Amino acid sequence: MPQVDFCFTCWPGGPVIPPPCLRCGSRSAYFAAGLCTRCHPYAIPPVESCRDCYAWGVTRLHNWLCHGCSTWRAKYKIPGDCATCDRTVILGAEGVCRLCRKQATLVRTGRDKLDVTAANRHGQQLFLANMFSDGSQFQPKSPPAESRQPLRPPVQHQQLLLIPIQRNLAACGRAAMPAPPDPALADELDRHTRAYAAARRWGKKHTDEARWGVRILLGLQDTPGAPINATEVLQLRAASLRTWTVLEVLADAGLLIDDRPPTIETWFHSQIAGLPQQMTAELLTWFDVMRHGRSTSPRRRPRSETTIRLHTRWALPVLSAWAASGRTTLREITKDDVLDALPAAGNPRSTAGQGLKSIFRVLKQHKILFTDPTRRVKTGDHEARQPVPVDLDALRQALTSSDAARAAVVALIAFHGLRPGHIRRMKITDLRDGRLHVDGRVVVLAEPVLIRIKRWLDHRDARWPTTLNDHFFLHYRTACRPDAAVGHRWVRLTIGEGLTGTTIREDRILNEAHATDGDVRRLVDLFGLSVQASTRYTATVDHPGLTGRTADRDSATGRPAEPPHLISTQPPQHHPHARWRLWFPAPMTPPSSTLRAADQIAYLDQAAASDPGRQYKQQLLTALDLRPGHVVLDVGCGPGTDLPALAAAVEDRGAVIGIDHDPAMLEQAQQRTAAHTNITVRAGDAHALPLENASIDRARTDRVLQHLTDPRQALAELRRVVRPGGLVALAEPDWDTLAIDSTDTATSRAYTHYVTSKVVRNAAIGRQLGRLLNDVGFEVASIEATVATFHDYQAAEAILRMPAVAQRAWQSGALDENTARTWLTSLTNGPFLAAFTFFTAIGRVPTTNS
Repeated sequence: MPQVDFCFTCWPGGPVIPPPCLRCGSRSAYFAAGLCTRCHPYAIPPVESCRDCYAWGVTRLHNWLCHGCSTWRAKYKIPGDCATCDRTVILGAEGVCRLCRKQATLVRTGRDKLDVTAANRHGQQLFLANMFSDGSQFQPKSPPAESRQPLRPPVQHQQLLLIPIQRNLAACGRAAMPAPPDPALADELDRHTRAYAAARRWGKKHTDEARWGVRILLGLQDTPGAPINATEVLQLRAASLRTWTVLEVLADAGLLIDDRPPTIETWFHSQIAGLPQQMTAELLTWFDVMRHGRSTSPRRRPRSETTIRLHTRWALPVLSAWAASGRTTLREITKDDVLDALPAAGNPRSTAGQGLKSIFRVLKQHKILFTDPTRRVKTGDHEARQPVPVDLDALRQALTSSDAARAAVVALIAFHGLRPGHIRRMKITDLRDGRLHVDGRVVVLAEPVLIRIKRWLDHRDARWPTTLNDHFFLHYRTACRPDAAVGHRWVRLTIGEGLTGTTIREDRILNEAHATDGDVRRLVDLFGLSVQASTRYTATVDHPGLTGRTADRDSATGRPAEPPHLISTQPPQHHPHARWRLWFPAPMTPPSSTLRAADQIAYLDQAAASDPGRQYKQQLLTALDLRPGHVVLDVGCGPGTDLPALAAAVEDRGAVIGIDHDPAMLEQAQQRTAAHTNITVRAGDAHALPLENASIDRARTDRVLQHLTDPRQALAELRRVVRPGGLVALAEPDWDTLAIDSTDTATSRAYTHYVTSKVVRNAAIGRQLGRLLNDVGFEVASIEATVATFHDYQAAEAILRMPAVAQRAWQSGALDENTARTWLTSLTNGPFLAAFTFFTAIGRVPTTNS
């Protein structure tokens, strides 16, 4: 009624009874426009019961339905008469309404079967709305904060069994498993499982399966609260549950006893199954000696699992043939039997002979056999397989594959000769600034490789955005396990049929051997080969069967022409004279302290492995005159590169102390020296050593003083802690003497000036060592100067980092960018020469008599 100034209560002559609601017909709570407060869109809605389950506490905002019934209606669409309460509502899969099914779940105990009819025989228990859910479907999604509370310690007693029973988990479903006898422990472990899964960023499926597995194991325990054997966890496979998630949870909770036999033992028993009992016992003796060694006579070092597997595979065909012929023990075998069983010639004869010799020699030494029938039996040497090129069409197809993982893996092997093991162990932190750090080597990645790596990283981030696994390559199983690496099988399947990682690597090395006319040193430096392994490739340079690789030679020099490119649209980025832009690719990972520490460790290791590094380190070690029982101090020990050599010189009677201020360096040094009982690594400052006066026999610093704020104070500290008569060895470069040959002499001088003025704090420390030793009270025993000379650009770049330093120089305005780029390009073309002076000084603490 428009333009009415009175409500029905204040109506003149009233009050007047309002008309019924035009929508619901209600004669109470009239609001306006012919609608009541329940139906009017601007009225505050009252609280009423749910239309379907009668739960109190719903409003018009959710269409007079509770959260549970809203979800029920979204899942089920067909209305009908409920088989239990006869109401006409939306029915579920069992033909009952939500109210009746909820009543059945409320009265059910444990894991009993749901009986809806019996549960609703006497009516239903009504409830308040939205009490069985947190309303998360109506709230913004936010992960619950799980706190990992400490668990109770496992019980110490064990319930003995009169008759052990083998349980068949496949015979019944998960719901039929017995409930845990200790509900409080089950709840604690369930919370622990959820918290552990959240910390590892597992998905819902992995988390639920882990919770089910833990609950089943607790219910099957004979001793509630006792640790659980890993072999019992493996039985969950029969119930179609993952076992690794349960194993990790129980191990983290301290409730796991890992009684699983080692994989090599399981494999070996499967290999010798079927052999006679006596022969099996003899082979088990050989296996035990090979795996664990012997510390008593006859002594023997343990062999690797690879060696055991190879010797077993090589000897097993002969052993099986002897068993088939009726032999029951190896004591029956004679020399004639060995000669008859061995193949005629070739690698089959040498491998079978080596496997049999290993078995009989060990059994004879341990007096299992009276004689060794393989003694003086010549089986020949292994014949080296000749490396051959791969099918380039198959290689191009793999490089241009739409599978990002396949293209990246094949590119890393085809361009840079990585081993399949390198692919498996690669970490995200191994790749930085366009360089790959692998096995102490720094590999500058070619542009086609960078393109494929970027495509793989984009796929990796999109597929597993929350993974904690820092391995470079992942798949769906390793992504949710922080320390898991992809396996050999994944690498093989990813590369695809027709190619293997080994054949692609051999093709790359073969290409380099032909491109450099058999330069052994270059193969050693590029691919980490030994000299003997390199000659296997250089011997093919003039092989008549590989003329396709060597036919196109330069008519003037006789050297091979440029090797054929794998991708016709890209330049030969793997060639020694790659263009300068490869030295400045976009960073692959964001800068962080972790990456900087890893980069420093890799740099120190590479410097120590270089020819000048090995030379001066040996001179320093000799000059210290280390003897058994000495206490040696290494100030600025870094990742512990030199600590094992010092420990070997002073033997077990002595002690080696490494001091460094960088936590990352200390952690690496501790890992590398964990096997040495006479090495101690400490955190400390070179300006204030955490040591007693006159407590050290020998001390050394290696390229440390150039970085310190006060080298004189550091030497004074060494003077304090070294005993009278003790020696101090110092090794420092003099960067003022850095000379780099180039046609652009001015830029070379400007580069050296930038290094001495901006990069290194104490650039001329090398020439100052004698004076500083005298100033703090040492007697100078000797000072030697050696020139570190580099004739190879890559070797110099690994130590001097010229591209990175030049980039910093032009960014700071010390060098012109175009001039610096041209200068760097000129260094990679033609002969190369760089040198600087390196000083080593020996100081002695005066004795009281002197």
